[in-house]
Amino acid sequence: MVKTHITDKVNRSVIMKKSLSVISSLLFAALCLGFAFNAYAQDVTALNDANTVILISEQNYVYDGTPKTPAVSVYYNGILLSENVNYSLTYSDFVVAGTAKVTVTGINSYTGSVTKEYTIKPITFNSKNLSVTFDKTSLVYYGSAVHPVMYVSFNGQPLVQDVDYKVTYSKNNAPGRATVKITGIGNFAGSVSKTFIILPQKVNSVSIAKNSATTATVSWGKVDKVSGYEILKYDANKNSFVHAVYASADSTSYKFTKLQNSALHSYVVKAYKTIDGDKYFGEQSDAVSVFIKPAKAQLTSVTMKNSTLNVEWKKLDCTGYEIIYTTDSKFKKGLKTVKIKNSNKTKKAIKKLKKGKKYYVKVRAYAVNNGKKLYGSKSTMLSSYFSNVYSTYCSYYVNNKDRTTNLKIASKKINGTIIQPGETFDFNKVVGSRTSSKGYKKAHVFTGDDGVAMGLAGGICQVASTAFNAALLANVQIVERHQHSQRVSYVPLGRDAAISGNAQNFKWKNNTKYAIKVGMTVKGGKITCTFYTCQKAKPKKVNLNVTQKGKKFTLKRSVKGKVNYTCHSKY
Repeated sequence: MVKTHITDKVNRSVIMKKSLSVISSLLFAALCLGFAFNAYAQDVTALNDANTVILISEQNYVYDGTPKTPAVSVYYNGILLSENVNYSLTYSDFVVAGTAKVTVTGINSYTGSVTKEYTIKPITFNSKNLSVTFDKTSLVYYGSAVHPVMYVSFNGQPLVQDVDYKVTYSKNNAPGRATVKITGIGNFAGSVSKTFIILPQKVNSVSIAKNSATTATVSWGKVDKVSGYEILKYDANKNSFVHAVYASADSTSYKFTKLQNSALHSYVVKAYKTIDGDKYFGEQSDAVSVFIKPAKAQLTSVTMKNSTLNVEWKKLDCTGYEIIYTTDSKFKKGLKTVKIKNSNKTKKAIKKLKKGKKYYVKVRAYAVNNGKKLYGSKSTMLSSYFSNVYSTYCSYYVNNKDRTTNLKIASKKINGTIIQPGETFDFNKVVGSRTSSKGYKKAHVFTGDDGVAMGLAGGICQVASTAFNAALLANVQIVERHQHSQRVSYVPLGRDAAISGNAQNFKWKNNTKYAIKVGMTVKGGKITCTFYTCQKAKPKKVNLNVTQKGKKFTLKRSVKGKVNYTCHSKY
């Protein structure tokens, strides 16, 4: 027990000595560190403008949107220092145009800071690097200066007005060519000018009014400071509006004439400004439309055969026709109608009517627009019989049995022939071939300048000559006529018409508005040719004048002093 206690006492002594030794060592070390720290602190150097020189790799840059950080060399009293050992770098304002800075801040044995400035210059606008586009909807003149919406970009990068650039305008107070000047600010310098076209405004207050059957007037509101207007008409084939006519700047309406019947006519109006010879158009107006009814119908023939009423008319642009007929000459009572749905049809046989009755007829065309039937004007009334004498002429003959027979046969063929407007009367076609089987006899005919012989159907030239004179008085168009080889006695010299087989013919064309029925009679030594119409009408008064110069006779037909037909004869 005693031994153990002594041992413990000795151990405690040893441990205490060791602890004191460690503590002493630590205190000495701390003291040494303190002395070292104080010595270091006394060696720290402050950087300032007097002892520090900063050199940079580039003094001037041009703005391009990227950071500009030049390389830096720092000298302290001529001694080159090391970045991140003796100093650190800080850049400011080094992206945008202006004065940029790099700041050198001492570290470790250096303190303080020194700043070096350098320049970032604005980049200059030019026509290649600056792009300008305009919003077309903003290029319209509405009575005040135009400041269009613009999209400005520099090398593809969008710019902001009043941040990157400013604008000034010229000649932007009316439709025409204007200019905008774009001047760089901030990061940008220089200027670029762009032109743009100011367009007239949309034409408003457009209307259309029908003046007559085939005329209509388009009207519109006036637009200021324009060169004129363009009126466009809808073309169904192209499914678009196409140019119709130009109107002056002072115009506010235009009258269209000769409009197609049975059709819808649609129009729009655009104002335009002429610039350097080119027209620049504003937005077209809203469309206006008018429907033109069918034209007035024209009956060409109304005839009655037994109990059938045959009606003919001229074709029109329409959907169909309506025939109105009655036995009342005043056309007020007992009216009946027949619908013709085929617009290409121009004749109709109305059957099972009363024989011997006189019928009076009118016709009108109709067209359908938006499901509504619209009628044109009714035609002039025609009757079923040709009672109006349009022209007549008679010649006299010697009652030679065989010759008279020939006159009667040919006249009978012609009698009752109806020639519609535009049709041509052909003597040889109507009369047909002259053969003995048809009853023709031999009678005197001319042979050459002075010969006479017996020939089949001799005498029918008098029928043709009589009809020729009736045609002259009717003022119809003479298509073909030939003279005799010798003088004839039954008509005035120069007013004869010779027929010889198919070699010589007599033709006239119905150039009137009426159907003509040719009446031809042979009786009591007189041949009469009469042109009849179904309505009261008279030809224009004609003057027939035959002049002679030697053996030559010249016939001239004139109306109001104007010659419309001439023929020559030499016997």
